[in-house]
Amino acid sequence: MKMYKLMTLFLLVSVIFACSDWLEVDPKFRIKEEKIFNSEDGFKEALLGVYDKMVQADLYGEKLTTGFVDILGQRYATASSSYKYRYAGSYNYTANEVVAQIDSIWNKMYNAIANCNNVLDQIDSKKELFTGNNYDLIKGELLALRAYMHFDLLRLFGPVDMEDSRKCLRYYDHFTLEVLPPFLTAGQFAQKVLGDVQAAEACLAKDPILERNPRERDHADSFWSYRFNRLNYYAVRALYARIQIYLGETGEARRAALEVIQAANEKRGDEAVFPWVTYGEANDMLNPDRIFHKEVVFGMYVSSLTTWTNSLFQNTVTQDILMPHKDRLAELFPNVTDYRARWFGNVPSRSDRVVIKYLDPAEANKFLFEKVMPMIRLSEMYLIAAECADSPVDGIENYINQIQVNRGLLKLNGTEDLAAVLSLLYAQEFYAEGQLFYFYKRKKMTSIRDGNSKNQLTMKLENYVLPLPDDELKYTNEGELD
Repeated sequence: MKMYKLMTLFLLVSVIFACSDWLEVDPKFRIKEEKIFNSEDGFKEALLGVYDKMVQADLYGEKLTTGFVDILGQRYATASSSYKYRYAGSYNYTANEVVAQIDSIWNKMYNAIANCNNVLDQIDSKKELFTGNNYDLIKGELLALRAYMHFDLLRLFGPVDMEDSRKCLRYYDHFTLEVLPPFLTAGQFAQKVLGDVQAAEACLAKDPILERNPRERDHADSFWSYRFNRLNYYAVRALYARIQIYLGETGEARRAALEVIQAANEKRGDEAVFPWVTYGEANDMLNPDRIFHKEVVFGMYVSSLTTWTNSLFQNTVTQDILMPHKDRLAELFPNVTDYRARWFGNVPSRSDRVVIKYLDPAEANKFLFEKVMPMIRLSEMYLIAAECADSPVDGIENYINQIQVNRGLLKLNGTEDLAAVLSLLYAQEFYAEGQLFYFYKRKKMTSIRDGNSKNQLTMKLENYVLPLPDDELKYTNEGELD
């Protein structure tokens, strides 16, 4: 049905990235590389291979969305559980299981970045292989993917204060087996991310999404079908807005967010580019669109999503499943008319409600929203626009209320505390998508909703910064992180 089902995902160079000091590449893969990079189709397969690495369970298939990072955002009650994420929920970053979880995120992310860089290092010398705009489009997506992954590393391992003068992370912009890039401050690292985003935007200036509905199949070249499933032009602009609000650059963030909002309302045929979900779509009795897929500016197809999410939320064999605290869930979604209330249901023999957002619809292999993990959605652009508005009243009336009415709720009156409204909406909108923790970190919040009770949890700022893996620290030079 989807583009990923139309094409075989090719696993690029199988790189073992045990730590950032060394990349071991089996020589037999060099033969594959020579064949891959001798045709346009080879580069297409290589790009899809990067996506394939990103949707692993250790990255956006679970840990960075439904699992580990949402645990850090206090989504679930973990205090009395023996579940694998119990210690992450208490920010015990020295516990063996948490160390292993952090190491797996670090290793797999830099593995995916290494694969991305390997393709980028090859593409400029093979420009003559490409037809039409495909060279620019493929390069643009690769640059955007590299920026996307590096930015999430910054949000996880970087300091709370972006003005911190200490060096924290390396930015890998080349595939290297020998020379390591230097450690950078958070500000320097962020500029590298922005550089890739801006270069990607230029390359994607002729993205098919600018002329065609992002949920359509391209019958001439299926590779460019279903652009919402890939880092398209509008997704890059949305990523730019996300980065700029994180850096405190409200003017730039607002400009980019409003560009995406304006484009979302443009028509491509009979439908807007990113229309709001309707009541009928969200509340269909047999096949509800629980992820509101038409609002997804960028989402990735995860073939094992149902299997992985069932193990998190639906396991009836053991007690070790992730469950929101019932009082917390009632606080977040008190209104039965709220479309997002359909994200939760009951497990057989349990009275507690669990996430059912990613359950397969009754009619399998039919809908575009099956097995799609939202990475950037339209409502985030409205939240950014509201936060950067000229006044709180303007933010609520023109942007927050758009979200309200399109979730089946009444408009706010405009006199509410905008900061409190934003905090509530980030907790509501991105459930099981891994974004709440980053909002708390960006806002330097020292009091957040406790996942284990209906109370507030006192948050230490150091809890927002994951420790670098020991293997990474082992290969740093004296004074390199000063």
